[in-house]
Amino acid sequence: MTLRPILLCALVGIVFPSVLSAGTQITMTKKLASSVSTFQVYLQNGSLRIEKQGREGPVLYLSDDRFLVLDPAHKTYMDMYPMTGTGGPKTGVAEPPIYRKIASGVSVNGYTTDEYEVRQGGKTVAEIWMADLNTLNLDPSDAAVYWRMVRKVMVMSQARGRHGFAFQNAPEGLPVRAILHHGEQSTETDEMIGITHLDLPASMFEVPKDYQPIRSID
Repeated sequence: MTLRPILLCALVGIVFPSVLSAGTQITMTKKLASSVSTFQVYLQNGSLRIEKQGREGPVLYLSDDRFLVLDPAHKTYMDMYPMTGTGGPKTGVAEPPIYRKIASGVSVNGYTTDEYEVRQGGKTVAEIWMADLNTLNLDPSDAAVYWRMVRKVMVMSQARGRHGFAFQNAPEGLPVRAILHHGEQSTETDEMIGITHLDLPASMFEVPKDYQPIRSID
């Protein structure tokens, strides 16, 4: 099982306690040629939770750099990227991507962004529309959690010999739209369509005490 930024997750089926603290909810979509998926990304106190509409089993990214997939139906959880057993990188690390700004002040989903072309290995690998954190009304600590999760996924994917789009050297801010090119004709589009600040229960970012661990699938 492979986790890429904002792509795996699910709806939760557990009851939360009443203790709440401030957090951030980001609604995102992923568009492929034949499908559109909607995700909720929750950020709070150094942890992150992803839920995909229509699926069971949220993904938790915890502050100690663990990715846990919860299965409410069976009350189990699985570590997506255990630190042991990766064997180190299996392929050479790709050269860092080069970002070239091609437009400023572009409106995307109501947010003002800067548009970038991203090239790597002599090819255009992505088009990114970045918004600054003030424009998004996003706390820098929440943005830091998001970026840490993205980069962790990339590093662990490369350690397994899989290609992962590298966000090294990314401009400051957060991507509101990212068109990723996986081949000559294969693309995906990830978009941020809304940000809400709300009170979240701490249990959203914890493994329920009655859940049992199972082995990860590489």
